[in-house]
Amino acid sequence: MSRKMLLVLSAAVLAVGLFGCKKEGPAAKGTGQTAPGTAQTPTPPGGTGTQPGTTAGQMGAMANQAVAQQKQQFIAGTEKVLNGIEQQVQTWSQQAQAQVSDQDRAKLQQLQQQFQQALADARTNLNKLRDAPADTWQNLRASVDSSINNLQNTAKELQSMAQGQRTVTQQP
Repeated sequence: MSRKMLLVLSAAVLAVGLFGCKKEGPAAKGTGQTAPGTAQTPTPPGGTGTQPGTTAGQMGAMANQAVAQQKQQFIAGTEKVLNGIEQQVQTWSQQAQAQVSDQDRAKLQQLQQQFQQALADARTNLNKLRDAPADTWQNLRASVDSSINNLQNTAKELQSMAQGQRTVTQQP
């Protein structure tokens, strides 16, 4: 009895599938109109009208929009990080100026110049990334991350000088 029930259910599903399909009449083919008595699904903008809902073009546009949003979020977050590091280093530099001995003053100035160069490099790389197309910005992300790591390392050295820790310098 279970086989008969399965066969009846399968036949019912097939029947509903066949009769549930919308058909266009011969007069409506090629005109964009449906045959009398059938419902018409509105055509989405840019769509073909053959599939209700999202079209392939809309899916591509949504994917591009998501990538562009990720790019914008990365840029905004990176700018926030750069500005935060810059503010911290300004504070540390002022503290270090007051605490540094005469023999370490040259090292402090060198670190400050190094920091400014690293900051300029990071901002340049970020601007290149900002100008990159949405589909290729990920390739430039590594250079921005590298610039920020370099910047953070220089900032840590400045922080240690500001906290009164002497940096080890190589002597010739």
